[in-house]
Amino acid sequence: MEAYCRTFYGFFFNIYTVIVIILIGATFLLKEKKARESYNFLYVFNTIFAWLSLIVFMFYVVGLFLSWYGQNPYEWYAFKSTSTNFGWMEFYLGYFLTTITPFIFFIRKTRVSRKFTIAVVIITHANFLLAYVQNFFRDYQPAAWSTYYEDPWIEKIAKTFFLLIFFAVFYWFANKRKKLPYPSLILNNGV
Repeated sequence: MEAYCRTFYGFFFNIYTVIVIILIGATFLLKEKKARESYNFLYVFNTIFAWLSLIVFMFYVVGLFLSWYGQNPYEWYAFKSTSTNFGWMEFYLGYFLTTITPFIFFIRKTRVSRKFTIAVVIITHANFLLAYVQNFFRDYQPAAWSTYYEDPWIEKIAKTFFLLIFFAVFYWFANKRKKLPYPSLILNNGV
């Protein structure tokens, strides 16, 4: 379950980055009423991103606790070696950047702020640089290389469809509860 949650989080993070770039561009380019709708979408996406980050954080804490409590030396070594061997600082910094930083979106004012959204996207993408530093020092022997198999395209389409349905339901629910920063043009009276 944890691996699927992390995969879903990574997939959402890739889609989130592209959509945030489009929405922030729309807030600059569109007229007042349609720009407000972009702020609504940005609000909903940032809310989902904050909650998914909390879920991934909780999975990590539970996994850490279970490996410690279970007294399995191999499972405990997997956590201990990453956090104490070479690259321990990159591990903690990367974990902070990708998982803890989006918690700023739990503050309502930051969810529609373009500055905070751009800052969080840049900070969370800085983790990729840290991943390269942490992983590329280890082994360059061709015998240790393995083949990476990408997800089939049908699985990507299914994940994207699920995310869009989830986003639409969340957007509708936020509009019904009057939690959006501006009245919705799409759901209330059309565009």
